[in-house]
Amino acid sequence: MSVIATAIVACTLMTGCASSGASSDPESSSSAEGGIGVEEKILNVVVTLPANLFEDTSEEEIHARAEGSGYKAVVNDDGSVEYTIPKSVHAELIAEMASGIDESIADTLIREAPIEEITHDGEYSAFAMTVNRAAFEESFSAGFVPITLGTRAMFYQLFDGVSIDDRRVVVTYIDSASGEEFDTYVLPDALE
Repeated sequence: MSVIATAIVACTLMTGCASSGASSDPESSSSAEGGIGVEEKILNVVVTLPANLFEDTSEEEIHARAEGSGYKAVVNDDGSVEYTIPKSVHAELIAEMASGIDESIADTLIREAPIEEITHDGEYSAFAMTVNRAAFEESFSAGFVPITLGTRAMFYQLFDGVSIDDRRVVVTYIDSASGEEFDTYVLPDALE
């Protein structure tokens, strides 16, 4: 799982790491065309990662790491790597990603005084941030919180098999004094 977790971090720091298009396979949730792809099978989940994540890794290392984590790896002709992961292991990975988002929220509430509360739906597609509006609008660092949350949530959705057309994260800002929703941040729209 550490290979895939490392890939998530690497993709967060890189551009062009989204999958495009839906697979014609009826069991498939998304496909990789130069990005990350997730295809759900009956007993396994196939995660395809792009070649640029493995530039300094030998094929032997890729296979050894996969076997050590309980799944199989196939290096494709284009250098991308397909991991066939048992559904139970994939579920653990998704749970770890969800836990990471929740920990990030807890850290944000400690670190960013203008943000008083952050709630979300169970699918990490909608977040509500209750803030001290005046302090929030003056804080440079607090303004990056929706970007960070949104990016992590998009990767969660991607690895959970949400199709590219359905991946969306909406962060709503709520003024703690009035209860008024005063703005929203929407991914992927904000990146266009």
